[in-house]
Amino acid sequence: MGNFPPLMNLIWAHLRLESNYAFLRNNQITETFR
Repeated sequence: MGNFPPLMNLIWAHLRLESNYAFLRNNQITETFR
């Protein structure tokens, strides 16, 4: 993953943050309704 343009790095980081956030929210929801 060395020679990506900075914009690609930004998009990639944003996508990873989004998926992490969605995963955490799903975890919280399941914890609440357990």
